[in-house]
Amino acid sequence: MSFYTALTGLNGSQSDISATSNNIANVNTTGFKRSRAEFGDIFATSPLQNASSSIGSGTILKGVKQQFTQGNISSSLNALDLAISGQGFFALQPSLTSTQTVYTRNGSFNVNNDRYVVDSSGQYVLAYPVNADGSVTAKDLTSANPLQLPITSGTPQATSSIDLGVNVPATAEVIPDKAAFSSGYAFNAANPETYNNSTSITIFDDLGNPTIATIYFIRTQAASAADPTNKFETRLVINDTVIEPDLVPAVSDTLQQIFIDRFGQQTTSVPDDNYFLEGKGSALYKADSLNTLVDSTPAKITGETSAFDFGDEGDKTVTIVTDPVLFNSTRESGDTTSNVYWGSDFLTINVDNADTPITVDIRPGSYNAAQLATEIQRAINVAYGDDKKIQVVQNVDDTVTIDLLKVNADGTSTGLTTPISVDLLSDSFVSDIEAITLTGASPDFTREQFLAHTQARLNATLNEYAVDATDTVKSAGTLGVDGSLFARNVGQTMTTTLDQNQVFNLTYRDGGTAAAGAVTAVTEVAQYMTYSYYGKSPSLNVYDSKNAVTVNGSSNTVEYDQAENTVKIFFGTNDPGFTANEKVRVMGLFNESATETTNGGYLNGREFTVSSAAADSAGHYYIQASTAGMNFPDSDFNLTESNINVYSDISTEVEGYFEGAQNVFKGAETNFSNKKLVLREIGTANKHKYTNDDIIAFSGEGIISVDSAEFALTDSDGTHRDSMTTVGFSPTSITLDTTSANVVSTGNNTFTKTAHGYVTGDTLVYKSGASGSSVTLDTSGGNVSTTNNTLTNTTLDALDEGTAIVYSAAGNGSAVTINTTAPSNNIITHTSAHGFSTGDAVTYSASGTAVTGLTNSTVYYVVKVDANSFKLATSYENAAGKTQSIISLTATNGSATDTFTPKDPLTGLQHGRTYYIADPNNSGNTIKLADSYTNATASTAVVIDLTAQDGNASDTFTPTDDMADMEHGRTYYVIKSDADTFKVATTLANAVAGTNLGLTAADGSTTDTFTPLSGMNQATHWVDEKDPAIEVSYDELNQRLEFEVDRNILGTGTDSNFSSFKIYGASTATAENNIGIPALANAANTLIKGGEKFSGATFVADGAEIQLNDKRFGVKVAYNSELKAFDFKSGTTGEAIAANGALNVTSAQSASDIAVGRYSLSTTDGSIIDTTDYFAGDNQLLGIGATKTSTVKTDAKGLAAKAAVATGAAATEDLTTVFRLTNVNNENVFNVSINGISGVIEVPTGFYVGSTLAEALQNRINQVENESGIVGGGVTVAYNSATNNFTFTNGTTGSDSTIKVKGASRFGLDNVDLGVGSVPQIYNLIQATNAAGVALYVDSLGNKVETPPADLVTGYFPLYIDEGELTFDKSGTIVSPKQGVHYEKQEAGFSIDLDIDFTKSTQLAQPFSVTNVTQDGFTSGRLDGLEIDASGTVRANYTNGQNNPLGKIVLANFNNQNGLKQIGNATYVETAVSGTATVGEAGSEGFGTILSGSLERSNVDITEELVNLITAQRNFQANAKSIETTAATTQQIVNIRM
Repeated sequence: MSFYTALTGLNGSQSDISATSNNIANVNTTGFKRSRAEFGDIFATSPLQNASSSIGSGTILKGVKQQFTQGNISSSLNALDLAISGQGFFALQPSLTSTQTVYTRNGSFNVNNDRYVVDSSGQYVLAYPVNADGSVTAKDLTSANPLQLPITSGTPQATSSIDLGVNVPATAEVIPDKAAFSSGYAFNAANPETYNNSTSITIFDDLGNPTIATIYFIRTQAASAADPTNKFETRLVINDTVIEPDLVPAVSDTLQQIFIDRFGQQTTSVPDDNYFLEGKGSALYKADSLNTLVDSTPAKITGETSAFDFGDEGDKTVTIVTDPVLFNSTRESGDTTSNVYWGSDFLTINVDNADTPITVDIRPGSYNAAQLATEIQRAINVAYGDDKKIQVVQNVDDTVTIDLLKVNADGTSTGLTTPISVDLLSDSFVSDIEAITLTGASPDFTREQFLAHTQARLNATLNEYAVDATDTVKSAGTLGVDGSLFARNVGQTMTTTLDQNQVFNLTYRDGGTAAAGAVTAVTEVAQYMTYSYYGKSPSLNVYDSKNAVTVNGSSNTVEYDQAENTVKIFFGTNDPGFTANEKVRVMGLFNESATETTNGGYLNGREFTVSSAAADSAGHYYIQASTAGMNFPDSDFNLTESNINVYSDISTEVEGYFEGAQNVFKGAETNFSNKKLVLREIGTANKHKYTNDDIIAFSGEGIISVDSAEFALTDSDGTHRDSMTTVGFSPTSITLDTTSANVVSTGNNTFTKTAHGYVTGDTLVYKSGASGSSVTLDTSGGNVSTTNNTLTNTTLDALDEGTAIVYSAAGNGSAVTINTTAPSNNIITHTSAHGFSTGDAVTYSASGTAVTGLTNSTVYYVVKVDANSFKLATSYENAAGKTQSIISLTATNGSATDTFTPKDPLTGLQHGRTYYIADPNNSGNTIKLADSYTNATASTAVVIDLTAQDGNASDTFTPTDDMADMEHGRTYYVIKSDADTFKVATTLANAVAGTNLGLTAADGSTTDTFTPLSGMNQATHWVDEKDPAIEVSYDELNQRLEFEVDRNILGTGTDSNFSSFKIYGASTATAENNIGIPALANAANTLIKGGEKFSGATFVADGAEIQLNDKRFGVKVAYNSELKAFDFKSGTTGEAIAANGALNVTSAQSASDIAVGRYSLSTTDGSIIDTTDYFAGDNQLLGIGATKTSTVKTDAKGLAAKAAVATGAAATEDLTTVFRLTNVNNENVFNVSINGISGVIEVPTGFYVGSTLAEALQNRINQVENESGIVGGGVTVAYNSATNNFTFTNGTTGSDSTIKVKGASRFGLDNVDLGVGSVPQIYNLIQATNAAGVALYVDSLGNKVETPPADLVTGYFPLYIDEGELTFDKSGTIVSPKQGVHYEKQEAGFSIDLDIDFTKSTQLAQPFSVTNVTQDGFTSGRLDGLEIDASGTVRANYTNGQNNPLGKIVLANFNNQNGLKQIGNATYVETAVSGTATVGEAGSEGFGTILSGSLERSNVDITEELVNLITAQRNFQANAKSIETTAATTQQIVNIRM
C-alpha cells in the first residue's frame, strides 16, 4: 500500500515538472498563458472503519489550470502587432468558409496574399463593419467579417471641402488702420503690408491634378466696448486669382438658418413654414450691421424754434397767464411783441390715435424752459388721465357744519348755540364763472373747482353768520368779530377789458367808533384808484395823494435823459412834498401828439421810485427817478402834456383787486377770475362795528364809493370811452315798456325782463321815461325865498314829496365865440378861459356848417376838461353823472366863429337837472328842492340852497310821469322770482323777507328805466378772503379734505377766544358722507393752537370722468436747448405691427403716435373760434400749429414698451371668500409709489373679497399725486384667485415706469419687489450695399443681386455674415462662421467649387500657426500605411491622402476564461464551461484597449518557474526515496517470511 502511495506522489511530481517545463518552454510565446498543475489527496474509507485510525492513499492530478493574467507589453514597428491592455480576446476565423470562431491574446498579425489580416496560423482576424466616419454599423459576430486591406482607394476627386484650423495672433495689427491706408485699403497678395498672415494648401481638380490654394488673413477690427469682437477678413487666392466667397448665412449652434424680424431679433423659425419655399427674394442684411442695440422709440414731434428766447441755458422765464383780464397782454391777443402767453386752451393733442383730441390748459406763472416743459407734461397727463370729478350729492354731501368751541371754567367746552352751516349747493362766484348748475342737482366739480367753491361758500357763510344779507349785524358778537367788520364792494363783470390807463376818484367814508346802527358822523376822504394798463396787464392801486404836473420854464412837463437813465417830472413852483425812495405812479392822457403818445407810453401807468426831489433854478419843483432796466428808448425826449398826475402814498384804508384772480383757496395754482373788480377796506385800524348800510343811511353813499373817472378817454375811432361802465363801476340800466301787460303783471306784481341778471337784495333806481305838464314859475323875484330855500307855486306844492321835476332856465348868458374847426379827442379848446363848469347847459350856434357831431341851435351840457377846454354831452346826467357819455366830435366842418351860449339859471340850480320835491304842503304853497329822492324824503330833508332871486320870469319845472305805484329816482330792492322776472320792495329787509310792492297798473312809459344804485355790490364782511379765518385744503398724500382755523383770528387770546372746532356734515347725518366729512356723533374736537388741522376721511372722487375719451399716460415734454424748441413724445413706444409681424408680437400692436397743435383762438378774448377744428391755430411759444411747417415728426420705432408690474405674494388666507378689513395694525393702510410719486392709501374698513379690495385699491391709487400736481394714474389692480395674490400694473410704460406697494402681510403685500417697466431694444436694420452704395438683395436662389427681386419677403429676413470674415470673441473662440464658406468660380482652364471650414480656428496670444488642415480632394491612391487606434478602428492611409476606415477589430470575453479550451498557438475555443463569448468594442465596459505596434508577451515568470522546477524535483526525489524505502522494507518482510 505504501508503495502505491509513494507511486502516486512520484506521478504527481512528474506532472508538476511537466507543467513547469511547458511554461518555461513557452516563456517567449506571444500571448501564452502559463499553466499550473493542481493536485488532490486520495483517501479511501468504509462505513465500518474508524476514521481516526485511517491513512490516506496518496495524491492525484486534479487538472492543469491556465493563468490569464496580463503579460508584459512590448513594442514593435509593425502596426499589425496588436496587444490588448485589459480584458478580452481577439476573435479569429480559421478559414474564410469556417463557421467556427477561435480566440487569442496573441496579436502578432500579418497580411496574407489576399490582403487579409491573419495570425501566424493563417486564421482570419474578425472586424465589425463601419461607416465612413468609423462608427460601427453592426456589433455581433454574425456581422463581423475577416479584415481585408484594399490596396488602392477610389478614382480622382476634386477638392470640395477644406477643413482649416489656424491660430491668428491676438496681437495682430489692424491692417486698414495703418497709416499707409489712410486714404483707403485694398488687398494685394503681392504686398505683405496688406495682410497679416497666410497659409497654403494643395487641392485637386476633377482629374486629380494638384494646385495651390492660399488663404490670407487680414485683421480688420479689434475688440472695443461698443463691439467686443475681433474680426479677420480672409482672401482665397488660386492661380493669382482672388476667389470671392458666396453669401454666408448666419446659422445657430445647431447650424439652422437664422432669420431676423424687422427689428433684428433673431429666430430659426418663422411663422410661415413655407417662407422660403415660395421663390421669394429678400433685402440683404448682414450680422455685422446688428452691432448696436437701441431702445424702441415713441412718436415724437419737435416744434419750431420757440418765439420766446429762453437763453442759451434755457433759464430765462416766460410768463403764462389765464386771467381773462390779462388776455390783452398775451401774444395770442395779436401782440407779436409780447412775451406773455395765454395758458388756457394752450395746446391740443392727440396721443396714440385717441378717439378725439383734447385741449390742455396750463397753470399761470413764470417758467424757465425746463419748468415749462414739466408743467405742460403734467397738464397733458392730468388731462388725459383717469381722474374723476368730485360729486356733491344732494342731501348727503351738500352741508358742512362748523362748530367753534370755548373752554368753560370747569374745563368742559361749549360750542355755538347755532353752529355754522355751509351750503355747498348755493351759488358762489366760482360756480358762476365755471357755469356749474347747483340747484336741484348733484353737481360734479374738478378738485380745484370744489376747493375754490367750498372756500368761497365758507367765506360767504361766515360773513352772513355775522352780518346777514340785509347788512344787519346778527351773530358777529357771538363770533367775537363785531369790531372786525369792513366794507367790500364788487363791480359788475367787465364785458371787455379797459385797454387804457385810467384813474377813478373814490370817496372813503369813516364812521369812527360808532356801533352798528348808530352812525352819527362820517369823515370823507378822497382817494384815487389807478387802473394801470402798462404792458396791457391791468393792475390796481389805491393812493391817498394826487399831484398834477405843470410845465417848467422850458414848457416841458417831463424830461428824459437817456445818458443818465433818468426822468424828471415837474410840478410848478409849489413844493409837492416828495421825498427820496418814495414810490409814485404816473397816470395821464399823453394825447398832445402822436410822438407824445408814444413817448408817454414809457411812463403812463408805471410806478417809479423817486431818487431825488428838488427844484430847478427857476423854482420849478420836480422829482427825478431812475429808468434803468425799464426799457426806455435810446434817445432823449421831452413831453409837454399837462393832463398828467402823479399818485403817491398807497392807501392804508382801501385796496383794489380782481375777484378770483389769486389765492382762491390754500395752495391754489389756478385762478377763477370773473373779471369783477373788488374794492374793500383794509388794515386792522380800519375795522369797525358799523355796517356799510349804516353809512349809506347817514350819507346816501356807502363806505367806499367810486365817484368819477379822472380822464376822458376815447377809443381809437374817436368815440368816448365810458371807463366807469367798462370796469363795472357804473350800473347798467334796463329799459322796460311799463305800459305793456307782458312786462308788468299786476296779478303777480312782477316785471318781466329776459335774463335780467338780478338777485334778491339788488338795488334798482326807477326812472320814468315820460314827462308830465310843465309848470312855469318866475324865479326872478318873490317866488324864491333865499331865507327858507323855498319856491312858491300852487301846482308844484300839490305834488307828492319825492316827485321828480326837471328844471329849465329860460334865460341865456353871454355867448362865447370859439373856433370849432379842430376838435381833438372830442375836446373843444378855446384860446382863453371859457368860463364853463361841468353840467352847464350851452346852446350851440353854427355860423356855417355845424361841426360834425353837433346840431345847430341845440342845447348841450359841458364836461369841463380844464379852464380852456371842454367836452359836450347830450344831457345833464351824461355830463355830470357817474357815467359820463361824451359826444364824439370829428375835425371836419365847424367854424372859427361858432358860439356857445350858456343858460342863465337860478343860482343854486342847473338847467336840465332833475330835482326832487321836499317838504311840500307847507303854508304858503311852497316847496323845497333836493338833489335826490333820498335827500328829499329824509326825515330831515337835505335841500338845495337858494341864495339869490336871479332866475327868469318864464323858467319851467316839468314833473315826470311815473307809474302809479313807483316814484322816479327812488331806490327799490329786487326780489328775484326767476331768471326772467322780478319783483321790487321798498326796503332791503322787505326784499329779503319777500314782501313786495304791489303793482296796480301798467301805466308807465315805453322807456322807463331801472338802474342799479351802484355798479358795485356793496356788503359788510369780516372774513379776509385772501387770508380766511377758516381754510379748506386737500391733502394729496392721504387723499382727504383738511380744515384749519387761524388762531390769530379766532383762537384764544383774540376777541373770539375759541379753543377748538368741529367739522361735520348735516346735523341730521348719521354716517360719514361721500367726501369724508363725519357725522356729528363721530366728529372730534380739533384744537386751535396753530397748525392743527381737521382731516376728513380718505375719499374717492366718484363723479364723472374728467377725460371721457381714451386714456393716455406717460406723455413726455422736454425742451431741446440746442434747437431752442420743445419735444413732445407719446407715452408709448413702437410702430404698428400685425399679429405675428415680429417676434413675440402675438396680437396686433398699435403704433405710438402723437399730434400737437392748438385751436384757433379769438384775438379778442382767447375763446375758441371753431371747436371742431382742433389744430387750426398756432402756439408761438411752443413752435407748433397750423402754420408751423417746419415742425418735425419722428415716427415711432420698434416694439411697445412694458409697464411696471408689482406682484404680491400669496395672501395668508383665501381671499375668494368674504373677509373683514379692519384698522387693526393699520391693515387698511397701504403705501404706494407710482413713478416716484408717493401716497398713503386708506381703504375703508368693512367686508371684502379679493376682487372688491383690488377695485378699492385701484380707485384710490389712481388719485395719488404730489404737491406739484403731477399724477400717477392708470394703475390697474387685479386679484388672481388661482394664485390668491394681487398684481399692480402701472399705466405708464418704459424704464421710467415704476410701482411699489407695501401693505399688510395678510394680503401678501409686506415685501413686494419694486416693479420697473422696460423699453424693448431693437436693431435698426441697415441694408447691405456694394462699394458704390447700391442696395443689395438676395434672390430666391440665394444669390446676391443689385436688382430687387420681383417677390420680396416682408417682416422676416434671412441673416448673413460678411463673406469670408472670421469673428472671434474676447476669449479667442471663433463666433462665426459656424459652417463652411462656399467658393465657386468657373472660367476657361479653371474650375473651383469648394467649402472652407474655419470653425477650428482660434485667436490666442500666440504666433500664427496652422492647427488643423484637411481637404477631401485626391488622386487615385495606393495603400501607404495603416492606423489602428485604441478602440480598434483600422484606417488605411493612401498615397492620395485619403484615410479610410476599414473596420473595427472584434474583442470577446468570457464569464469563465479557465473554461476555454486551448488548441495551440495561444488560441482557444469556447466550451460549455467557459460560456458563450461576449463581444464588444475595445475601450468599452468589460474590454481593454488595443495597442497598435505592441505585443503581449507570455505571462511566465522564469525565476518563479525555476524555483517551482527545483521544488518539483525535490518532491520527485522524496517520493522515489519513499518507494525505495518501501521496497526495502517489503523485501525484508518477504525475506523474514521466507
